Amino acid sequence: MNRLSGNEAHPASDYPYLRPTKGAIQNEVRGGIAHRREGLTTTEFTGVRLSPLGQLSRPFGYSPDLLLVDDNDFCTLCESCDETPTPGFETGVYLFGGYLRKIWGHFMMGGTGRLWPVAGGGQKVDGVIFFAHDAELLAPGGNYLELLKLAGVADKMHIFFNEDIVVGPEATLIVPEISFEHDKFHSDECSATFDFIRTNALKHTPAAEHSPEKVFFTRSGLKNAASDEVNLRLLDRFFSDNGYTVVSPEKLSLSEMVRLLAGVREFASVSGSTAHNIVFAPPMADRRVTIIERHAWVNTFQTNINLMCGIEAHMVDAFRMPVFSTSQGFVFLYGFTDELAAYARDMRMDVSAFASCGSISSRRRELRRYLRRYRRYYGNSQALEPWEVEGAASLAEAVVEAREYYGRWLVELRPLLWFDYLTPRFYLRAAKRLMRRIFSRT
Repeated sequence: MNRLSGNEAHPASDYPYLRPTKGAIQNEVRGGIAHRREGLTTTEFTGVRLSPLGQLSRPFGYSPDLLLVDDNDFCTLCESCDETPTPGFETGVYLFGGYLRKIWGHFMMGGTGRLWPVAGGGQKVDGVIFFAHDAELLAPGGNYLELLKLAGVADKMHIFFNEDIVVGPEATLIVPEISFEHDKFHSDECSATFDFIRTNALKHTPAAEHSPEKVFFTRSGLKNAASDEVNLRLLDRFFSDNGYTVVSPEKLSLSEMVRLLAGVREFASVSGSTAHNIVFAPPMADRRVTIIERHAWVNTFQTNINLMCGIEAHMVDAFRMPVFSTSQGFVFLYGFTDELAAYARDMRMDVSAFASCGSISSRRRELRRYLRRYRRYYGNSQALEPWEVEGAASLAEAVVEAREYYGRWLVELRPLLWFDYLTPRFYLRAAKRLMRRIFSRT
């Protein structure tokens, strides 16, 4: 069976708030594609050169034995070398930490993925070597730096960008297997790393006098999201109306976030990095977790985190997809979908925040806002990533539903944006309608 195919006969979905095809594929992901990996090991090297290659989905020309592969196929070439280590390390014991990326979710999971031997004071090393995919991470700040501090490596890290590094024959390089691959596996080692981070954070952060038990992590405080994610604030109102404290996690220090999550009994978030933060919450048997999905792409990253944390989350398709778009897109359109309505009904939640949704005027307004932003980014292109082809059935499902919902503009081709009135097609179609009316009277 092709991974994430969505084309075979599927059992009934265990995800009642996802569209049927996506829910069935999500079953496959949870049932075996994302899995627990056991028995991670480390390998020691002396006299090697490390060369950052970046993201290589198809690393032609390189022997797989010489590649150190991190999350999302970020590769480092590790070759024998007897050169003088300049720049590099002549003596000592060093741990290879892999790639750091300036995307919070990937930094959080990938950047800590090889730290399990040293987290908690296990393996003693003189330093931890990282490659930065973004030059800004040569000197990380904010929660990026705090995460490394809480993991216990901030005072030992050596971060390099676009340069080869030599570990001399008198030095030792320890290369651990990565403990988390977002669409493949998780491990007890990864879970233990976050347990250590959480313990450190709670140790130095006093408990608040009044800590909310219901929290919604919003994206509306993010500059790009606020302008490019249509109807985002409706979700803030929806959860606020239902007793959730709406929190912008990027405005908290990491330790403050960990302390907040320690007491949360109901957690909700839009999918993406904000939702990935649930990894910092301590286990709680009766915690309700809700992930508001913003794309038809099957959310393997979040599913893998949920499995690692022992979470059975409600995943809710609360978006519309008027055109095919890659999961790496920046423009999203939230809506009061049948799936969100079913979720709200089952949870007995107030839906007055969506009272204006569904009317012709609101559909026209939100679709216009979406297409303006979509065209700004992509022109009129409709594209998928190569690795998304196997899951295209769930994307097609969402596009078909959106075309039914916005039919008069996407199917009947009614004018929507101002420049639609300047196109020859508009006048040709108007002339045809006029001719039909004239001849129908004769």
